[in-house]
Amino acid sequence: MLKEGDSFAFTVSNPPFFEYLSEAGQNPGTACGGTASEMVYPGGEAAFIAAHMTDSQLPHIRSAVSWFTTLCGKKATLRTMVDALRAARAPAVRTACFRQGKTTRWGLAWSWMPEAEATQSTPLPVAPPPTKTHTATPAATLPRPCTRASFQLRFSAKDVGAPAAILAALHAALATHSSVRSCTCDTATFTVAGVLNCSSDMDDGQRAAKKRHIDGDSGRAAPFSAAVQRSSQCSVTVTIQLLAGPSRQSGPAQVALAQIARAVESTLTAQWRAE
Repeated sequence: MLKEGDSFAFTVSNPPFFEYLSEAGQNPGTACGGTASEMVYPGGEAAFIAAHMTDSQLPHIRSAVSWFTTLCGKKATLRTMVDALRAARAPAVRTACFRQGKTTRWGLAWSWMPEAEATQSTPLPVAPPPTKTHTATPAATLPRPCTRASFQLRFSAKDVGAPAAILAALHAALATHSSVRSCTCDTATFTVAGVLNCSSDMDDGQRAAKKRHIDGDSGRAAPFSAAVQRSSQCSVTVTIQLLAGPSRQSGPAQVALAQIARAVESTLTAQWRAE
């Protein structure tokens, strides 16, 4: 469909998620109203996206499109495609997670343009920057409350000790955060366990004082755990979550977890990019 001289900033793909039409109705929480030609592809979404990637590498296509993007219905598909793009030496690969109600989808973007490589080390904004006004100072955007958050860190294949080093860095980042009362590291299970101070009405100085003096107020404390798991030869997944109990359903606890997850991800990502 490309004509000589055509140039596109990006393409968008919403791929067929299923290999067989019978798979479409297995999730009672999802309404599938598409036709078979829209929802079904031989080999499912993984085969469709793999073919998409192959087509994107054709000389007349890769030079005409700056970014290729696609949705992924399964996180396993996202990981497989990211590894395939890394193996093909794509200059830039980006991922995102979209949550609408009870449905989660993942976004994948890649570029074959050499100049796109410069964007790889630039963090994606969590939210649009606030608009400056002359009458008021915009409030900082708070992260979305959650009971579980995870992110990936990549490292060199030669760095065989990276998971242990990331665990140590995770423990240090959590132990020094003002919202964490205390935490311990278990190198045998690659986990960090701690107690989160979920008081929403205290500033950083008050939280630091609270961290030094635990008064036993269980209503303002929420146990949490963080784990480091190897997801591929050159990457690990860091997961931080609230543990079971009444505090898991607490709004302040979920906000506090989202805040420390964002802070820890920023710290670890910056550290491992620098290395």
